Amino acid sequence: MLKNEGNRLTRVIVCTPRKEYALGKNDPTHNLGDLGNPNIAIAQHNSLKSALEDFGSEVIDVPELDGHPNSVFTRDTAVMTPEGFIHLRLGIESRLDEGDWMSETLSNLGLPRAGYISSPGTVDGGDVVLAGDVAFVGQSIRTNPEGIRQLSAILEPIGYEMRIIPLPDNILHLDKVLLTIAPDTLL
Repeated sequence: MLKNEGNRLTRVIVCTPRKEYALGKNDPTHNLGDLGNPNIAIAQHNSLKSALEDFGSEVIDVPELDGHPNSVFTRDTAVMTPEGFIHLRLGIESRLDEGDWMSETLSNLGLPRAGYISSPGTVDGGDVVLAGDVAFVGQSIRTNPEGIRQLSAILEPIGYEMRIIPLPDNILHLDKVLLTIAPDTLL
């Protein structure tokens, strides 16, 4: 397994926004904002899955977690490393069960667990960008210092250099402002 998110994706876990996602529209505890037309969201998601498959990726579409409209954002629920996945504890109360859900999903696929973020630590996968031997981690309203300490204790022995980036509250996740677009290119 490669250490860089900029490498070609070979296996991708997605969660099509069906029933649960649309139910979160009117519930402020889920912090979803304006969801737009659910039918358009499903069509766009299906196009994404087709594009991933056309590029040769295996696409695994898991069902939404009951009562968790944010479960469609699978990137937030775990971090994949060469040693296995990191079971995350997400930083918004309405998403706390999603780390367990994804951990079970990944374990059922035969993937090993490399580590676990425990309370009071929180880490959202959207705050972690792996680029070669560097792990960029956004300290945000969803990823707290204790979560970063625990994440560092998992990633540093695997060979990652940690770079912590404090994010202002108006930026939800680091991957909204920094992402890998090729093995040697950050945007």
